[in-house]
Amino acid sequence: MTDHFIVCHYNSCHLTGLRNKSAVFNIDTMSDLEEVKNAARTNNIHIHCIRFKSKKALSEIIFRKEWSGIPIAMEAPALGRVSIFLRMAQIIKNLNIRFYFSTDSKSCYQDVRILSSLGYHCAVIINGSSVNWEELTDLMTYALLNRIEHQEIHPFDYVVRYYHPQNRTDYNAVYFNDAARYIYLSDEGVLSLSPDSKDSDCKISEDLKSIDNISETQVYKDYSYRWHKFFLKPTECASCSGWRICLGKYEAYIKQNPGCKLFFSEFLDSVEIRLKNKETDNKEKPIWQP
Repeated sequence: MTDHFIVCHYNSCHLTGLRNKSAVFNIDTMSDLEEVKNAARTNNIHIHCIRFKSKKALSEIIFRKEWSGIPIAMEAPALGRVSIFLRMAQIIKNLNIRFYFSTDSKSCYQDVRILSSLGYHCAVIINGSSVNWEELTDLMTYALLNRIEHQEIHPFDYVVRYYHPQNRTDYNAVYFNDAARYIYLSDEGVLSLSPDSKDSDCKISEDLKSIDNISETQVYKDYSYRWHKFFLKPTECASCSGWRICLGKYEAYIKQNPGCKLFFSEFLDSVEIRLKNKETDNKEKPIWQP
């Protein structure tokens, strides 16, 4: 049996194939949550997490206490009006939820900082074409080195938690996009190592039953060594000191939006400083854990 989590859109026709497995369900509306919970219970599916991408700002969403008891990863375009959001603080505090914001939104950096300072788990979706590397550096520094009480901000805190000084640290698991842990199942029943349906090199099988043997396939083995390509020819990524945590994710955007090299170098330095100071930081923060 595979140890991977299956990431898929909530689709009733796949439920029997997911029996006795763990899944990350993408839903179109939060009103589907109760139905998903009941269906998972009926089919003996462990819900690793529920993912929801809102078109509304967080302050426009009506949070409900019935959402408690299940991990939720909620992406929103913005925080919205803080005063309105705080009216729901008592309910939200009792939810197992992490808020995601993309760098496509200019308010992303400020919104994440505000929510983190209020005690909410957050994550930044770093889009190489839109990210402001200087603002992201400021946010990373706040997340890792600021001594004022605040909640975790990922992928920064994720790297600190799993960092190894002599090895690679891939933070894609923050976005449920790490082939070592997550496998994608399309609405058509195609298994893939990537959420990008156009990436044919990541396609594993159209047979859901083959899911238990994924790690033995040649596609999986080849995908696991994709990072080797950065050292087969001279590239800026190959000479970057922060490559061990970037892994070339933003290679395609270097000319269009330079700055990643300096950012990841400072990110790496901040991680090591944070780890050196960890012994004096005795107060553990609660962890959002799907």
